Amino acid sequence: MKQKGKRLAFVIMASFGLVLLTGCVKFDLDLVVNKDSTISGTMIFAISDALASLGDTDTESDTDVSDELIDTSTKGVSVEEYSKGGFTGQKIILDRVPFTEFQKGGDSGDLTISRNGNLVTLNGFLDLTMDEGDTDEDLFSAGIAKTFFSSADIGVRVTFPYDVVSTTG
Repeated sequence: MKQKGKRLAFVIMASFGLVLLTGCVKFDLDLVVNKDSTISGTMIFAISDALASLGDTDTESDTDVSDELIDTSTKGVSVEEYSKGGFTGQKIILDRVPFTEFQKGGDSGDLTISRNGNLVTLNGFLDLTMDEGDTDEDLFSAGIAKTFFSSADIGVRVTFPYDVVSTTG
């Protein structure tokens, strides 16, 4: 009987967690590739106000998202707080940041932009999968991650100075 009670509690907590996390992430990338091999635009990383209210009330976060993406001390990069449409987070503003500086942010190198003459190449991926483990805890974490990202507000827009000659997506 105790085992059934634990399973029921686990199912209730999992269901509550999945409902709570629905629609809680915003990722908006809006970039312009300039003819002078620089990038301008914005990157918004935010979580729902409801989820933010459950977290740390300290205005300074131990790890800012911007630190993982780009060196915020680079000329042309600024970061401001973002609070709009039920989301709270950070907005990174890029003003003619050279390709080479744009790619120095995170360790993963998941987004690269390069130029060879008039050919500008953008390579990148966004992996939102999570491997399921063998334990109930792993399955719960994987379930939350899938729900978390399946309902996320994700937008990626990149404007190029030249015609697009090929694409994979």
